[in-house]
Amino acid sequence: MNITVPDTNDVTTSDQTRSLPVTSTEPIERLLETASLYLHIPFCHTRCYYCDFNTYAGMLPLREPYVRALLTEIELAGKMAQLADGSPRRSRTVFFGGGTPSLLSVAQINRLLQACFTSFAVDAEAEITMEANPGTLTQEQLVGLRSAGVNRLSMGAQSFDAALLNALGRIHTPDEITQAVTYARAAGFTSINLDFMFGLPQQTMQHWRDTLKRALDLRPEHFSLYSLIIEEGTPFYTWAHEGRITPGDEDLCADMYEYADELLQQAGYLNYEISNWALPGHHSRHNLTYWQNLPYFGLGAEPIRTSVDAASRTNAIPSSMARSSKLSASPKWKARSWSAHRRCPRPPSWPCALLWGCISQPLSSASLCHLPNLWATVCVSSKKRDC
Repeated sequence: MNITVPDTNDVTTSDQTRSLPVTSTEPIERLLETASLYLHIPFCHTRCYYCDFNTYAGMLPLREPYVRALLTEIELAGKMAQLADGSPRRSRTVFFGGGTPSLLSVAQINRLLQACFTSFAVDAEAEITMEANPGTLTQEQLVGLRSAGVNRLSMGAQSFDAALLNALGRIHTPDEITQAVTYARAAGFTSINLDFMFGLPQQTMQHWRDTLKRALDLRPEHFSLYSLIIEEGTPFYTWAHEGRITPGDEDLCADMYEYADELLQQAGYLNYEISNWALPGHHSRHNLTYWQNLPYFGLGAEPIRTSVDAASRTNAIPSSMARSSKLSASPKWKARSWSAHRRCPRPPSWPCALLWGCISQPLSSASLCHLPNLWATVCVSSKKRDC
């Protein structure tokens, strides 16, 4: 079974939205023998008012012990994933998510990457992404990150309106978004994603138009656009129930999405997944790993969901920051193993998220069950995939 890569020559922009080659031409059996890597970095300066992710503010002194624990975990994951002949398992993508991974030092990021390179056979052309807050980036830092091997940035810009940024609890300014992209270009980054949110309290269509115009002026290679979802346990949830804020109108949200989709496609961006647009060749390979049900490890202080069967969960790693400093050379691991004696997962259904088919035929249960182990995998919110 091979991945189908449609020919995009001599097609219109509207045709391209359905035929963008979104993945590798490798046989699916080979892709199922790889493991993408997600490294969760949960530290933040402050916690945004809408955030329900596993993040921690005011705990920056724990960065170094956390990195040491994560280094141990990467080594253990590499051993766990070794092929039958003892060689390291191949990895196609590495993603630093958070939290705010850019709060780690360049030296700490470099150590984590070197551990990945040692424990896994990371492709020479692997996509290595780091999420970043525009307000935490410097020119020197970006040069160092690029030299360490990071080749893709995903910045949580959210809006170009200062009042809306303040209302979200963001620490950066609109000008710092532009400055961060300028610094990244000077450092040699040729693949940049910008995240933006719509459906925000008090956000108007004009706010949205202005934000997208300023964003397009920066010509990032990738856009991720998310509608605000107010989650229980966040300040926004409390304020909404108290009547202090009003969520965005659903019809207005739909209009914002349609406006963005039309604008970005006119600008040459291809809508390859429901919340993601990319210039040709700049889709997020790591993001597609999730949607295409390919194997991946989730490492760090984060609850975990299995990549093959989303209904089954396993805590394969310490899930709380309080335990990070206690992770020694021999932590207790729990691993789920699929074999002929286990129920095979249901075949995945990509069309619900991907906007065209990219695999020549659905994967059968049997084709998934040859995996020697179902390894630990990252928990990603259904509202926001890593981009």
